[in-house]
Amino acid sequence: MTYFTEDNTARRYENPQAFIKPIVRKVATGLTAAGTTIADALLLDAVVNNLGTVASGTGVQLPADLDIGSEVIVRNGGASALLVYPPSATEAINAAADDAAVSVAVTEVATFHKVSATKWIGAVAVTF
Repeated sequence: MTYFTEDNTARRYENPQAFIKPIVRKVATGLTAAGTTIADALLLDAVVNNLGTVASGTGVQLPADLDIGSEVIVRNGGASALLVYPPSATEAINAAADDAAVSVAVTEVATFHKVSATKWIGAVAVTF
């Protein structure tokens, strides 16, 4: 297999599989939302997150230290609306203020994309 480096130098490898990293999407299920502020919300640590228990006013916090372009999926399988907070008090989701939560209704799945060091875009993807 031949590929080109950043300086356009051609390189040839007989075993390209040695250089390919698989994309692994960590999945967390049966999660329980917690807290009522960004400081005490459940900190997510997976790419795909399925909340099974969501009491009124409780929420989750998006994972910290993700690269720009990263995606996090959150499903609300609980009985109340889920509050989703950004990773830090200096980050925002959509048009919300820094550290403010956005709401994900019962049975909705929302996808959040990190588009800059301080900004996330969230959209409801599916309802079921």
